[in-house]
Amino acid sequence: MIYDDCRNIPLFTQFPQEARQAISAFLSQLTLQTPLGKRQLLGDRVTVNVFDSTTTATVDEASSVEIHRAYVDVQTVLSGEEICYCLPVDGLEPRAPFNVQNDYQLFLTRGADLERAARVTLRPGRCAVFFPGEGHLCCLCLPGQGVQTLRKVVFKIAADSLLS
Repeated sequence: MIYDDCRNIPLFTQFPQEARQAISAFLSQLTLQTPLGKRQLLGDRVTVNVFDSTTTATVDEASSVEIHRAYVDVQTVLSGEEICYCLPVDGLEPRAPFNVQNDYQLFLTRGADLERAARVTLRPGRCAVFFPGEGHLCCLCLPGQGVQTLRKVVFKIAADSLLS
């Protein structure tokens, strides 16, 4: 996982230069008026989804830890704030088999040790990068704050294009 300022994405040298440029260019044009939906920035190698979501106050049976295999997630918010956890999924019970077509698998949160998980606060201008296999649980309320609507922006970068 990486947690950083979105302005530093051009410095993420593990991503191909064209991916960093495409993401930075999209972010430079991004406003609250940007239409919701998915779009390709570099074919299916780099995509972005702009969507609305709502934070939840507690981690419960409806909550899920998510992983990907084929893509890296670069997540940020255009409005609102959320807590995201990054944690191993070893020992967690899958909700369903891995969905190859949509590149994700969800796990029950039962047994997740959130006290030992990495925890970050996403707010406008900050980003979290989740690499393949890294469990992430997002859209949680900040302590002392109520439920809020988020405008989320999630970039997907093909993992096989990462530079070593």
